Amino acid sequence: MRSLQALVVGIGLSITAIPVTARVLMDLRLLHEPIGEIVISAAVFDDVFRLVLLVIATRIIATGAAPGAMSLGLLAAKVALFFAVTTAFGLSVEPRLWPLAAAIHLPGAMIGALLLAALAFGLLADGLGMHFALGPFVAGLFFEKKTGGPTPICGRRSSSAASL
Repeated sequence: MRSLQALVVGIGLSITAIPVTARVLMDLRLLHEPIGEIVISAAVFDDVFRLVLLVIATRIIATGAAPGAMSLGLLAAKVALFFAVTTAFGLSVEPRLWPLAAAIHLPGAMIGALLLAALAFGLLADGLGMHFALGPFVAGLFFEKKTGGPTPICGRRSSSAASL
């Protein structure tokens, strides 16, 4: 059992700090260059892969046995379904969500929309038997793309704090 615990801790520690990487690339003015896009894309893929590994490791701990080929195939199908749903959301609903949240003119409407999306994606991931954290992670990717990062929230701390 100790090796499984070490595996879970190792997977957890190997997940990348994408916001830190993005900030360093922004400071170096490389974020929107091909190398910056490659680094961020690789980090996102790596993190998603690690979260899937975390699901497998926690299932091994819960059941006491390694998953079979059928179980791994089902997990792959669930991961594909999760990303199909979130991609469909990202292409159809999400472009209309942020302008709607901005049009409300309430303090913290944007952060509220992000939290709602994060919760919905987290519940979807959890419902499909994956780690809940995968949902907010993907929702954060959509938020980052539209608003240019966390700067708008950090710049208006009082409004964001009031909404929470």
